[in-house]
Amino acid sequence: DESSMYFVVEPDYDVAYTQHRLDLIIRYDDDIKFAKEVLTNILNDDERVLDEPKPLIAVDDLTDSSINLIVSYLFSIKWT
Repeated sequence: DESSMYFVVEPDYDVAYTQHRLDLIIRYDDDIKFAKEVLTNILNDDERVLDEPKPLIAVDDLTDSSINLIVSYLFSIKWT
């Protein structure tokens, strides 16, 4: 699995945002709708994940043996 992260600090320097990208692999016999639902619930339950832009959960690739999902979201960090 591959992941990446980008870091941006707001001008007031008390909030930072990181863009996260996760690449997940599931099997063809897994329930893709359920997998997306679980991922959506995890992101929605974490108050640090921003609502806008809306997190992205999508099929990125269909290989011979797996379905590759991409999960991308913006995450906030408060400096205190």
